[in-house]
Amino acid sequence: MTSYAALPPWLLKAVEQAGDATVILKPGERPFVIRSKSPYHIGTQPMSNLLIEGLAQQVLSEDGQQALYNGERVDETLSNERVPVRVRAVRLDRDIVIRLRNARSGPPLDEAAQSKATESVVDEIALALEEETRAIKERA
Repeated sequence: MTSYAALPPWLLKAVEQAGDATVILKPGERPFVIRSKSPYHIGTQPMSNLLIEGLAQQVLSEDGQQALYNGERVDETLSNERVPVRVRAVRLDRDIVIRLRNARSGPPLDEAAQSKATESVVDEIALALEEETRAIKERA
């Protein structure tokens, strides 16, 4: 689904600078990009779940917001004045994870096999980071 939405300037700049990498927003962590199978932080402050929920409401269509609220994965392409952005959002328990990517630099939406391969690597790294974060919090 393609819709028009104005991304916050800092987020649009992050997506543009990330090139073909994916910008990931997760509660409790600084925004980061996965490049060469490693995370690179692009922000200085951890994101709160409230902030991520607000961003989801700002950038997703009404149908996308409803799907996310119902626990479904959301995959939308946003058009704006500078660069189209592919947005993927998922609700994990109470947390929302948002992934943004330049829609021009990634594989076309119909090339599902290539996209799934890249997506699985990003998911694997994101899960490993989550497990590591939980282990650190348990030790503290």
